[in-house]
Formats: sequence, structure tokens, C-alpha cells
Amino acid sequence: MIAACALLAAIAAHPTPQSPDSLPASPAATVFREWLRAVNSRDTAVIRAYALGYEAERPDDPASVQEAVDNILGVARQSGGLRLVQWVARSPEQLELTLEDAGGRRLLMRFGVELVGGGYRVADIGLRPAGAAGASGPAPFPDGLALSTLADSVSRRIDQLAARGQFDGALLLASADGPPLLRRAWGEANRASGADNTPDTRFTLASTGKMFTAVAIAQLVERNRVALDSPVARYLPDYPDREFARRATVRQLLNHTSGLGSYWGAEFERRRAELLTPSDHLPLFVNEPRPFEPGARFRYSNAGFQVLGVIIERVSGLSFYDYVQRNIFAPAGMTRTGYYTPSGQAPDNTALGYTGDGGQLRDNENGREIRGGPAGGGFSTVDDLLRFGRALLGGSLIRRATLDQLTSGSSDGGRYGLGFMTIGEGAARAFGHNGGAPGMGTWFLVWPERGMIEVLLTNRDPGLMAAIQQPFMRAIAHPGVVP
Repeated sequence: MIAACALLAAIAAHPTPQSPDSLPASPAATVFREWLRAVNSRDTAVIRAYALGYEAERPDDPASVQEAVDNILGVARQSGGLRLVQWVARSPEQLELTLEDAGGRRLLMRFGVELVGGGYRVADIGLRPAGAAGASGPAPFPDGLALSTLADSVSRRIDQLAARGQFDGALLLASADGPPLLRRAWGEANRASGADNTPDTRFTLASTGKMFTAVAIAQLVERNRVALDSPVARYLPDYPDREFARRATVRQLLNHTSGLGSYWGAEFERRRAELLTPSDHLPLFVNEPRPFEPGARFRYSNAGFQVLGVIIERVSGLSFYDYVQRNIFAPAGMTRTGYYTPSGQAPDNTALGYTGDGGQLRDNENGREIRGGPAGGGFSTVDDLLRFGRALLGGSLIRRATLDQLTSGSSDGGRYGLGFMTIGEGAARAFGHNGGAPGMGTWFLVWPERGMIEVLLTNRDPGLMAAIQQPFMRAIAHPGVVP
């Protein structure tokens, strides 16, 4: 639910639909064809057979199989059926695809497999909207614009999207030490009350909150309380999976190479109201099998960040929430950032999340994390996240050398550091994090060489940000961009 890194796909403009038979003779293509057949069947028996054979993390566990079945049925219901438009093979085990649903909307998909025992199973899967219906991506901005002109262009584009009901949220573009170039909000914060979004509205953060966890760990490293390459067992000697705790390190939790995965499923839904601390989440995953040994490869892991939260609590003697408030939010001046109450209540002027299309929108209150925590969630504003970015660059939270270590790509092909995403090179290099789940989406990026910070927040589904974020990132990466 709290989303992973953005899908990077190379797709031609307006591609012609293709048959699944056009896919290469590769393990990923073989399993993908079965996935597509299962989705389009909309038959529970067919989907269950596919889940058992290829996707359920634990085929011997009925709850794990049912979770996979429910996910695929959800895709089938929402899409009305899918067809293949175009594909790119990144390796025999990895595909990136464009799909089209029954309403003509394009979707981008990441699909990866790995060899388990004697056959291939799904190892990595992601699906998100590609932008406007019938298009492979949003139109670009002109190259070489001054930042102020680019900001005006972005603002006008969002005006058009909001007028069509395709964006609700807020955006801030600012230099590292000057007034914002753009600080605006669009759409509704609460459709029942009629409250509008404003630049002061609090939005749910999703995985962007992982940066707070990473900075907290980094502070404890600077204070010689934690060592990145020490095993989990050093800090959590009572961790239930002793073998994992002995082998996995703090660094591997931060860069998603520990082997842990997610914790969502039937048990999460059943116990959602009881999951109020990082430790509360451990029973959801500590006994789950891991597909590889710690350090072997990248696997985006919300579960790993819950373990980091437990480490922060054990080492500091504070609750995760108190530690982050005292050591990150307060020093950075983030007075409108925090976490929901144990009952899930939000402070005034917090946007309610909405998921779905057009007239079918529904709020996400029954689906989001109750409090939020080390893996993401909680809430903030565009101004507070600007303060966070400036505090990072100014060295008031962690030393600049430590920040450089966190934001240097160390996994996922150099696209992920230690709790931070990394994007681009040279003057166009940026760090930060995105996030998304039904009814919430976030982008936070800092371009240190350009001295530029961007915060984009929405209380709609995260795919709606693509028409803004994708062309903006391409435009700001252009060497002709000037302050």
C-alpha cells in the first residue's frame, strides 16, 4: 500500500497494441502471460491456480494464497480486463510493459520473476496509471526553461488537470534558501464538508515518511549508538527470527536488501486497529519465509522499516513517535507534521484521501494505516517538507557527510540509497522519496547542485501525479535549466 520507487520505462509514443505472443521466450514473459490470462478470466478458480503456481508468497498458507487471489481480483474488477500494448525486456527475468484497460486507460507495469526450487515465481510486481487515457505519457515541457518559467508552466498544467477532476493536492517549488517559486493548492480536502485544499493543508505522507526513519538511524550512528554494518541482533537480541537477526544488518534494512518484504494481507486487515507501534507489526512478518539471503538483492521492504523503528525505540529509550518529534520535527521547525492518534484521528485541516475514478470516488479511511510510522504514513504540509529539505542541506539534523552517505545509490541499480531514493547525475542529481497508496500520493525531491526543492502532495490516487511529476523531472534535468 505504501508505494515503492517509480517505474522507469522506455516506451514509444502511441504504441500499437500487441499480442502476448509477441513477448520474448523468457521466464518473465512466460509467467506474465499466465498473470494476464488469470486477470482477464475474472474466474476465481483460474486466479487461484495461478496464485498457487506463481505468485502467493507461501503457497502452503491459505491466507497467503487468498491475499494474492484478492489482489488479482481487484485488478480484474478495476480494469474490466487488460490488453498488452508494448513491452521492454530489461533481462530474461524482468519486463516493463504498457497495458490498456477496458476504458482505454494506459497502465505501466513492472514484472519480475526469480527461480525458486525448480520453477520461476513472481518476485517483483508493480502496476500504476500511465497518465491520460489513450496516451503513453504526459506531454513534455519545453527544454531549457528558466525555473520561474517552468514553475508557471507546471501551475498552468495543474490548473487544466484540476478543472477536469484529475488532481487534488498541493505543490511547492522553492530554492534552498529563497522564497517559493510556486506554492499552490487545488481541489477539495473534504468532499462532505466542501473544504478546499490550501498550501497549509496536511496530507498523508505514505512512504515519504521513510526518510524520517533513515535520518533517525543516521543521528544514532553519529552518536555512536548504532553501527550500519552491525547485525539486527546487536540491538534486538530477542528478535523472534534469530537467524535473520544474526545475518541481516542495519544497512540492509535501510537499502531494502535484507530479504524482508511487506506486511499487508488478511492478517493486517484483521488487526489494523491494533497496529499502533512498530513492535505491533512484527508478528505480521517475522515468521514469513524470505526469498533470498540478506544482502543478495533489492526487495522493497516496508517490514524492514518497522524493524528499524523498533531499533530506534530500543536504542533511544523513546517511542518512535517521541524520538522523531524531538529530534527531527522540532529542530527542523516542522510544526504541522506528525502522526495520527492511536484511534486514527487527524488534526484540523488534514485532507481526507479519496480513491477511484470520477463519480466513483470513495474515502480511504478504512484502508490506510491507523497511525503511520517508520514505514510511512503520518501527515505533513508542503511548507514543513520544505523545512525538512532545508534542514538536511543546512546540516541541522545530520552532518552533510552523513547525508551524502544516505543519498548515494547503494541498491536497486544505484536508484536507492539508505532510506532515500536517488535520481539523475551531475547537476541534475536529486534525492528524496515518493510514496503512494489508495487516496494518497507524495513526491519530495532535493536537487542539491541546483539548490532546488520540490514537494508534491495529493489526496487522490498516486497515479494522477504522473502527468505533473514525469515531465517536470525531465524538464529540470535539462542542462539548459537556469535559476
